[in-house]
Amino acid sequence: MDTDYLTKLQRSAKWAYLVLSAFYIMMICLMIFVISWVIWDLPSLGHFILDQSNYPAFPLYSWQIILLALFAVGQLFLMMMAFSNLQKVFASFRENQMSARKTIKPAKMASRWIWAALVWSVVIQVPASIVASYYAEPGKRMIAIELSSAHLYTLLAAVLTAFMAHAMKLGIELWQDHKEIV
Repeated sequence: MDTDYLTKLQRSAKWAYLVLSAFYIMMICLMIFVISWVIWDLPSLGHFILDQSNYPAFPLYSWQIILLALFAVGQLFLMMMAFSNLQKVFASFRENQMSARKTIKPAKMASRWIWAALVWSVVIQVPASIVASYYAEPGKRMIAIELSSAHLYTLLAAVLTAFMAHAMKLGIELWQDHKEIV
């Protein structure tokens, strides 16, 4: 019976690991795509940024587009770090090597990276809006900050990841006690 639960846990961890690996690869591809776009077609990226944002249609100069792209790449990097640590967590479950070093520490780090991504996504809006409206005529420059459902989902993910790390710590301690008794 005990091995049946362990097998199910390992199977679930395998699938979670594969999903996180796919997201991680997707983030790398997206980061490469953004950097390539900056290098090869800067004006087109500027138009895309204006089309996707809430900023009025100010003309964007090269330095503005590059800074806005760097802000986006920074967000991608923070989420990649969170996914990387979550991959380590599920790899330890998949390989049945749960320990403080292989499971709990990466789970705590994933939570911290998600918190950092949340803070970055909120705080970076101020410099992004200043950069985007830098050449606007006086009275049309802006400082913007917005909270969206994406921020709430990231907050939920950060809280759940922190809780998961704590629960795993307790679970691993119980598992170690169980192995010592049996």
